[in-house]
Amino acid sequence: MARIHLIAPDGLATYRTFYPSLVPQFVRRGLFHSIARHPDTWLNLAKRLHDWRLLDHFSLIYIEKQLRTSIQTDRLFKTWLSLPNFPVYSRRSQRFLRAQGLPLSLSLGSKDKFINSKALEKWAKPLPQVQLRLFDQGHQLVNQDLGVHLRQLLAQN
Repeated sequence: MARIHLIAPDGLATYRTFYPSLVPQFVRRGLFHSIARHPDTWLNLAKRLHDWRLLDHFSLIYIEKQLRTSIQTDRLFKTWLSLPNFPVYSRRSQRFLRAQGLPLSLSLGSKDKFINSKALEKWAKPLPQVQLRLFDQGHQLVNQDLGVHLRQLLAQN
């Protein structure tokens, strides 16, 4: 029987993913080019906004991480530019899964700062074929515990 396994499923209950869609595409492109050319200036601005309590700690850490190298910055902004083309409609996805009866397993870190585990639990609750497994860690959850869990799931098929 077919089964879907999603690991740290960004999009279903992700924090802050709607922000880029509030900014017009041409503005996002302009920002990208400015940030790519002057990352230190933008990092200093982010730190100052954090000092003034206009930017939360999580966002500051995220910005610092994403602007460390040009490769990370490029990947971030290509993702940022493409987000509006991949909307996730939680009710529509629930209806689809309910109609298909397709088994779905979700593996997620309970301390994930990108994905809201409470929102994901709420999303999964009305779907009896959805199995949610929370691990005691953050977003980077590929490890031995996850491997054991996935082996168990695959053995069920």
